[in-house]
Amino acid sequence: MRGSRVDLADTNGNGFTDYEDAAAGELGLYATEWTRDDMGLALAFETAGSVPYTDKKFSYQHDGLVHYLKFELFEGEGVTVALTAHVNSGSMSFYAYQPDDQNNSFASATYIGNGETKTASFTAKVGGTYWVKVTGSVGTADVAVYRAFFNAGVTDASRSFYSTFNTARYLVAGEYARSSLQDFYRFEAVQGDTIVLALTANVNSGSISFYVYQPGDRNSSFASATYLGNNEKKAVSFTAETTGTYFLQVSGASGWYEIETDGVRVDVDEDGDGFFNTEEYMRGSRVDLADTKERRWGQVLQSRISECCIARPDPQSDLAAQGDWAQCEATGRPLGEPHCHQSSTQPVGCQRHQASWN
Repeated sequence: MRGSRVDLADTNGNGFTDYEDAAAGELGLYATEWTRDDMGLALAFETAGSVPYTDKKFSYQHDGLVHYLKFELFEGEGVTVALTAHVNSGSMSFYAYQPDDQNNSFASATYIGNGETKTASFTAKVGGTYWVKVTGSVGTADVAVYRAFFNAGVTDASRSFYSTFNTARYLVAGEYARSSLQDFYRFEAVQGDTIVLALTANVNSGSISFYVYQPGDRNSSFASATYLGNNEKKAVSFTAETTGTYFLQVSGASGWYEIETDGVRVDVDEDGDGFFNTEEYMRGSRVDLADTKERRWGQVLQSRISECCIARPDPQSDLAAQGDWAQCEATGRPLGEPHCHQSSTQPVGCQRHQASWN
């Protein structure tokens, strides 16, 4: 699809053009790649190019000028922005701007060399349009906006990127491949729980280390085991001092490693409201009471879309036959908006129906 139109093809054969799929946060058969012409007008905040989808990379040919991308967030939603630079010389950088301040970036990653990936993570303090400004050398930029695990409707299966606190996957004992960045895992603990985490490294050279972080402190780990060589196993044990979401970070050489756990709780939706406990700890809501009116509108909307509005407007579809489409109609969603299911950053085409979801 390099340099071709994404609004005229249906590469995955689902009856919707790649343009429609991208607008709904879905992909066609191939990744989106933009040319210099595609980004030629994205030279200011006012003409910024819209991020076509989240949770997967897209590419564009960077011409050495300053270019702008934009995407929407609800208050309280988190993201990780990642950029991989492909340049013959020099580097690329990116800077993030929030809706109420186009003069000062609040997050950034700079001097990204050839083949290097850097990230910036944040949680939206206000809802609205966020921008990413990309600068630097001529080359190709791979860009991705990954939704945080605590956003409504997001699951670990939504993406294959787990390299930041915001994108940490839930910790399950087993074998894992080292990514090119850091590997992050999250788990739930209640004050007084005794937790044991053990890791065995499988590397051809170098070593692997791991670090444990407690709720509310992402700057310094409180437990760690470092420089595990090939076939070496180390463990840490601790008693949880506070209830909440804990994180495990694994870094070091390429290869594989095995994680063993004891005392780690299975992540559950204790109050049956569609949000697992780790998500609620991060959001600051109650794990023992279902969230209804207490949830922000965006969370309610995306949650309900995730529950029932995944059906296409096709009366012959399996989902429609199961009553899902009727449920969507009953809650005020019009038949004429086929992509009113959960999308990349917000429900496409449903904004004017906000009152129907309150």
